Amino acid sequence: MVPEMRRQMRMRMLLVVAALAVGGAVWLGAQIQRDSATIATERLRAAAALRAAVVDEVTALQGLETDRDAVAAIRSEGHREFQRAVALLEDAAEEDARVDRALDAVKAAEARWRDRADALSAAADERSARRTKATQTLLERFDTAVDGLDAELERLRVDDQAVSMLATIILALLAVLVVVGGGMYVLHRRLRAEAAVAEAERRHRQRQDELGRALLSAASEDEVHELLERHLGHGRDGRTVAVLESDPDRDRLVTRTALDPAGQLSTALADAAPRDCAAVRLGAPHAEGAGEEPPLVRCEVCAGAGRDRLCAPLVASGEVIGSVLAAQDAPLDEDTRRQVAESVTIAAPVLANLRTIALAETRAATDPLTGLPNRRALDDMLKRMVAQSLRRESPLAVVSIDLDHFKDVNDRFGHDKGDAVLAAVGATLRASTRAGDVVGRWGGEEFLVLAPDTPLAGGLALAETLRAAVEEIAVVGVELPITASMGVAICPDDATATDLLLRQADRGLYAAKRLGRNRVARHGDADPVEGAAAPEPTPA
Repeated sequence: MVPEMRRQMRMRMLLVVAALAVGGAVWLGAQIQRDSATIATERLRAAAALRAAVVDEVTALQGLETDRDAVAAIRSEGHREFQRAVALLEDAAEEDARVDRALDAVKAAEARWRDRADALSAAADERSARRTKATQTLLERFDTAVDGLDAELERLRVDDQAVSMLATIILALLAVLVVVGGGMYVLHRRLRAEAAVAEAERRHRQRQDELGRALLSAASEDEVHELLERHLGHGRDGRTVAVLESDPDRDRLVTRTALDPAGQLSTALADAAPRDCAAVRLGAPHAEGAGEEPPLVRCEVCAGAGRDRLCAPLVASGEVIGSVLAAQDAPLDEDTRRQVAESVTIAAPVLANLRTIALAETRAATDPLTGLPNRRALDDMLKRMVAQSLRRESPLAVVSIDLDHFKDVNDRFGHDKGDAVLAAVGATLRASTRAGDVVGRWGGEEFLVLAPDTPLAGGLALAETLRAAVEEIAVVGVELPITASMGVAICPDDATATDLLLRQADRGLYAAKRLGRNRVARHGDADPVEGAAAPEPTPA
């Protein structure tokens, strides 16, 4: 809206300038024509004054016999008038050669007539002398010279009027050219501005399309977070972009992109809850900064993000799953708001889909009763860990676990109690292993433990620790001891193929069963492992 108002203002200014230019040209042309007419009139009056001055002298000579002094005064004044008129015509003479020659002719004729008049004044018979034919001839020549001067002045006047008219036309054309040129310049500027806007829009759409394609190829939520951060921070000096994720299970708002550990935003996010982010809380974009009005709802996260902040919620299927925070030193503009809004709109469904897929994969790979990896997940993990063991030449211990007399628990106390025992055993096994170990439910009452970087002695010790921990389990309502038999196999000592490795661990498990249960054994063992519990009596 603001650029459009500016364009309208420039058009109004152009119209005003055009009107002023045309009006100025017309006024200046009229001034030139008026000045030309005034000068021409003054020159014609000066030419008439030449004739009047001589006529006054001639009239004065007719009274020569009565008052010679008065005649002399009149003639002297007439000569001065003549000289003043000549002086007024000197500029025209300098301007035009033909006028100069005509004026010289007038001055020469006047000089000859004046010489004759001086002679007449001195003659004894003035009256007869004044009537001589020679005097009349001189006056006629003077009149002819003045007529010639009048004709040349008239011609000069016409020429000056033509020049002033031409000047007026030229000024008008120049005014039109100025107006047209100004209009073309403004039009060119507008076209360039529109082209720049179109090019910026094209680049924006290109980058947004590129983001959409990249997001569709993302394989994980972390990759989407990284793409968003790079996309929104591209070419923006001083801008910090953070992708925040709402974790409802822990009531935490966590960042999924790299932040400055000592920065204010990192400090604000240290103990932030989802409601602390106004965009997550309201489900709408939230802006704070120097150019923004104070919001009704204050954002505790944005408060530590910089001078100007914009936070947009990541909404998928009506649920706010997080937000994207952009903080920068420069004031927030419409391009920034639009880019952030469009980017989160594109990214939110992708994040939701990836989260759904990850959840489905987690559920597909997780035993719902114990929360441990199921057989499918364990099989994939075992293959990967065996490959790593062989590549790194590091031993991998596999512990196969089976609960003793578990059918009796189900038969005597019900399947609910049996499920409680399985859940308790899963929790105990998970709590008794290292962070890098993998504990999973292989099926039924069977469990599997994978311990990387663990040789035979470590594997047997780990299995014994697990056996002792299981033996300590007590479940309310289950009045039977809970024990487990365990078999240990080592990669690569016992096998390098996953199926053979599992078979060797199962052979150890069967050996532990044959030796009386509640013990640890390896394939081929004929006696209990040292330190294991005494064998149970073989049931009848």
